[in-house]
Amino acid sequence: GGYQATKYLIEHGHKKIACISAQEFKQDANDRVQGYKKALREAGLPVLDDLIVRTSFEVQGGIDGMQELKNRNADFTAIVVGNDESAIGVYSWANANGLSIPDDLSVIGYDDILLANFINPPLTTMRAPNYEMAKTAADNAFKEIYRKSPPQGASFQTRLIERSSVADL
Repeated sequence: GGYQATKYLIEHGHKKIACISAQEFKQDANDRVQGYKKALREAGLPVLDDLIVRTSFEVQGGIDGMQELKNRNADFTAIVVGNDESAIGVYSWANANGLSIPDDLSVIGYDDILLANFINPPLTTMRAPNYEMAKTAADNAFKEIYRKSPPQGASFQTRLIERSSVADL
């Protein structure tokens, strides 16, 4: 999902893309950051540590992440945010600092929470198949416990939900 989100921003002309994600002990956050880096490298764009901020997957994490980017004097036109709740924090920070989304800053989130469609402008986001992941985890746990089956891995695909928070450059 981090790869798809970053690639989407690149396809819309963005070359300076920041990333706010959660703490490094969270594997899903690490995966999203790795996807972000991979998309930048594939496009021949630099991966700059100053454009990557690790905070928390909550509204305050988005606010803190934007403040940290400002403190670093980071230069970017778009941002990949590790989840929609943090993206709402990015919106809040942008509004408080006179930035317009998507005119001044393009934003893409992750999770497609209900509020993503109702904030202004509606948030472009990555939808994870949460129901399918939970069902597969429960089915596999049942098989391991009751059928003594060996643990099985599974892979899932995210899907881009295009809304209005990304502008073309």
